[in-house]
Amino acid sequence: MPSIDLTGANLANANLTNANLKDAKLDNATLAGANVTGIVLTNVDLRKTIGLESVALLSFADATLQNTQFPDRIDLTRASFNNANLSRSEFTNANLTGVKFTEVQIYRTDFTGANLTDATFSFQKTPDETILNGAILKETRFRGVNFNEIKYDGNTDFRGADLRNAYFFNYRNIDKQKLDLTGADLQNANFEDANLEGSAFIRANLEDADMTDARMQGANFTDSQLQDANFYRALLNNAIFNNANIYGADFSRADLTGASFAGVKNANEAVFDSDTTCTDGIKHGTCYDGNNGVR
Repeated sequence: MPSIDLTGANLANANLTNANLKDAKLDNATLAGANVTGIVLTNVDLRKTIGLESVALLSFADATLQNTQFPDRIDLTRASFNNANLSRSEFTNANLTGVKFTEVQIYRTDFTGANLTDATFSFQKTPDETILNGAILKETRFRGVNFNEIKYDGNTDFRGADLRNAYFFNYRNIDKQKLDLTGADLQNANFEDANLEGSAFIRANLEDADMTDARMQGANFTDSQLQDANFYRALLNNAIFNNANIYGADFSRADLTGASFAGVKNANEAVFDSDTTCTDGIKHGTCYDGNNGVR
């Protein structure tokens, strides 16, 4: 089927429900007010379309948007993408604040620089190789996502994100870029064998999170909730735990050399064993100092 040339077409308020516009040319086409539910826009470049931001309140429900390129910095704050296929699409620098991505497919989808504050994601399957470099994910809900299959960097803003049950297992911070997870909800998150040196977990909720064998030298856990967190054999040299709640946290065989525990809460209920290296670099049998502090 030859591609459709709609260059300069006036499609304002058109009913494009379930229309197949695969490979179509839409340069300078006007789409203001069009209904695009279920539309197929595979391999379509939307960067030169007109009025896209007002497309029927931007309901792309059930749409096929594979390899679709959205305009740089487009405002899609009113959009919904329920059951949409967004594989290989580009949302570079888009404003996606509060957008609901319900049961979407995202494979190699590029959200570089996008603002996803308070967005909600649920997936039909694992979002492999999605790019979140520099994306703003403040308050975004990414529960249970496997971040090993997602590309992100030190400019990705996870502050306040809902990352409960997220999976960072074996994450390699190759470029030594520090992640900012300040205020994030990381209950039951898996950081086993992850490299997160110098990353920020300030005021984060890490209850029941697993940091087994993680490399978190210089990480900042100030004011964080670490109840029943597992730091077994973790490298925590020079990490900061000031004012954190470490009730039930397991530091067995962990290296705490140079770490700070000023004002820490419930140190008497934390687990330290004979192989835990304490803050002074010595294995004392326990790092609890007997006065609700950690040595």
